Amino acid sequence: KVATIAKAPPPVERPQAQRPAAEEAPPREGQFRPLDFLARWVGRPAAAVGRALAMGARRLAPPLRALGRALGRWLQRTVPEAEDWFHLPQSLMGILALAVPLMVITFSMLVYLHRGRAQQFALYVTQAQVAVQKAQNAPDDVTRYNALVQAEVALQQAFVYGDAPEARQLEQQVLAQLDHLDRVERVAFVPLVNGFPLRGREIRRLAVLPNEFYALDGRAGAVLHFRKVAQGYDFDRAFRCVPDRYAQVEVGPLLDFVALSPLSGKDYAVVAVDQNAHLVFCAPGAEPYARTLPLSTRLPQEGRLLRLFGDESLYLFDPHEKALQVFSVGDDFGSPPYNLFAGVAPPWLDQVVDFAVQRGVLFMLLHDGQVMRCEQSNPTSPLTCQGLTYHDPRPGRRDGPILADMRPIQLEVSTIEEPTLFMLDSEGQGVALFSFALQYSRQLRPAKPLAGPITAFQVGPAALPSGKRMLYVAAGEQIYAAPTP
Repeated sequence: KVATIAKAPPPVERPQAQRPAAEEAPPREGQFRPLDFLARWVGRPAAAVGRALAMGARRLAPPLRALGRALGRWLQRTVPEAEDWFHLPQSLMGILALAVPLMVITFSMLVYLHRGRAQQFALYVTQAQVAVQKAQNAPDDVTRYNALVQAEVALQQAFVYGDAPEARQLEQQVLAQLDHLDRVERVAFVPLVNGFPLRGREIRRLAVLPNEFYALDGRAGAVLHFRKVAQGYDFDRAFRCVPDRYAQVEVGPLLDFVALSPLSGKDYAVVAVDQNAHLVFCAPGAEPYARTLPLSTRLPQEGRLLRLFGDESLYLFDPHEKALQVFSVGDDFGSPPYNLFAGVAPPWLDQVVDFAVQRGVLFMLLHDGQVMRCEQSNPTSPLTCQGLTYHDPRPGRRDGPILADMRPIQLEVSTIEEPTLFMLDSEGQGVALFSFALQYSRQLRPAKPLAGPITAFQVGPAALPSGKRMLYVAAGEQIYAAPTP
């Protein structure tokens, strides 16, 4: 018998699965993608350069490895000691394989970004120079002003990408011309407060007296006291005018205050109010006490609430009740108040953010910058009000009920030399001066940057020997003073 041997079937060739290209492999969850990181933080152009370099490095990797193996075999035959050169740890070889391409990509990106930023800087500076040249050849002030504004905008964009002394000189030139057209006068403010008692505070009100001043810390809801010394002012740590329980009156955070003249003859120097219309009476070297006003109301946390007129009358503004209550200082506000609007308040009264009193005339500042002038025809009649019109002679501005380029948020009155209204703009850049008829005069701004935007200001109570007035401002963590031009 012949045994039949079964032959094994021929091996079947399996097609090798094509490995997807590295750039098409889907990312694993949580995997760090360097190129995506670059695309987000550097930009698409830089990421594109990085991808091109990385793809080039991957394409060159196989021939370079083959060349390296051939070179290694040749060195082993000719120089046997070279075999030790190739016994490097796999981890180190992996790090080198990643580090070298990344170094090349990083260097290329830095060069690309540096050249790009320099080009953008030069482009914006050129635009500013063209705008300045246009301003010099302008036929009128409006065209000149608009061209200078374009130059300033272009310079600020240029400083995002670089800096240069020539560009800074051009900026100073542009700002000086804009100040001239805007009637801006730069004043040199001097810091007043010694040490750092204002750190972490937010000053909302100032009340300046001849040898001291008070400030409202809006963050803590407390009134601060500062005494004048040989150099500047020292913080009075013993002065106490804070939220607390005084006898049977629970006083919350203080919202506003007024300071009485030292010649008033009262045992208190400051009167402050909280949200529930509780009055707090404070004085240096004395314990404070409180009183509840005969009002059923809840006062707002923002806006002017109290004004003092001649140490005789205290004005309490209540926008929710649409009332302007007047108390007598003579009996320490114990008698019932008198509502100046007498129940016929105008509809805009809840929009008032500040008000000032001068010889029986009230100026009320609304949130959009409008000013209402209110007065009584006789002592027993309610207030009658009318809106005032701004008269703005600056280039490109028009007369109207509001200003084109600023929104006042605080109002002060001074009658030294001539009746003047001082207004702080909402951005805290400076204080503008107007006549009682809202004729724009000029704007006072700091010659050098302060510690922050201006949050409160006060005009000095008396004229200096030179006839000038002192302007006090709170900015950042400091209080400054400067004589007005």
